[in-house]
Amino acid sequence: MTQEQATANSQDKLKAVETLCKQLQVSVSAEQILTKEGFIKHIVFYTDNEKYDIQEAKQDDKNNYKPLKEFTKEELEGAEC
Repeated sequence: MTQEQATANSQDKLKAVETLCKQLQVSVSAEQILTKEGFIKHIVFYTDNEKYDIQEAKQDDKNNYKPLKEFTKEELEGAEC
């Protein structure tokens, strides 16, 4: 693979990642940190930018709540915490 082909391939991948981030409504940022031991640590942050309606989500949770198991009074009284 020539240098031009590698650069073109890398640009195609970068465009695909940018498109995916837009679809997911995610932004990407990076930092470099110098640790106490003297190592350079590279950190990438993915931030969710989608706006969520919290009130609607809470209401849905209440309406869709179903216990995994119904416990009898005896089972609850004998349970250890």
